[in-house]
Amino acid sequence: MKIVFEDESIIAVIKPSGLAAQSLRGFEPDMESELKNYLSVKSKSVNPYLGIIHRLDKPVSGIMLFAKTKKAAAGLGAQMAGREFKKKYSAAVYGKPDSDLAVYEDYIKKESASNISYICRQGTNAAKKAVMSYTLKKSIIYRDIKLSLLDIELFTGRHHQIRLQLSYHKLPIIGDRKYGITKSGIGGLKTNKVSKDIAELESFNTALICTGLAFKHPVSGKHMEFGCEPEGYIWSLFAL
Repeated sequence: MKIVFEDESIIAVIKPSGLAAQSLRGFEPDMESELKNYLSVKSKSVNPYLGIIHRLDKPVSGIMLFAKTKKAAAGLGAQMAGREFKKKYSAAVYGKPDSDLAVYEDYIKKESASNISYICRQGTNAAKKAVMSYTLKKSIIYRDIKLSLLDIELFTGRHHQIRLQLSYHKLPIIGDRKYGITKSGIGGLKTNKVSKDIAELESFNTALICTGLAFKHPVSGKHMEFGCEPEGYIWSLFAL
């Protein structure tokens, strides 16, 4: 566990891919439990308060912010509701988008039983509007496969939003087992056949990382920004 920042009100950490954000049924490790154990030892409290401000899917890595007091949680929650809490991501995807910059506005419906979300028509029962933007940072050809690096800003926080929207728009994220190439087709290719080279790319972790958070400190009001850089083989392909 890597702590980026901590004071009496908040704690920012980097969550690795494959670690759940919060406690689930069973005995698998998760970010919430690890932090509670850390705070319990540090504060000598049996059950220290810890509020999750935003979540990252289990296969997604990057910056996460937690509140250490109810007051901090309420203040940050208000910023989230007012869209004053900014979240930025980087994604490595198959294919190349039609434009270097775009905003995606779709409607998403979550199916709780299967833990999968779908793009649906506006007005569909229980559907929620999902908005994100991307900026194309770089496109490459890797063994005859088109790949692109996108910077993403998330304006709403829907279930599996980035993964689903990129997949729907034919830009599936490398390594995404749920919404990836086997579900959406391979962006930029004329076939959905998974080659040996694609299978190799799919053996890596989901190439989506929360690279930045920006918000006002819930107590002092000071502007806060935290960030991290993607690391690993997939990201090295786009060395700028």
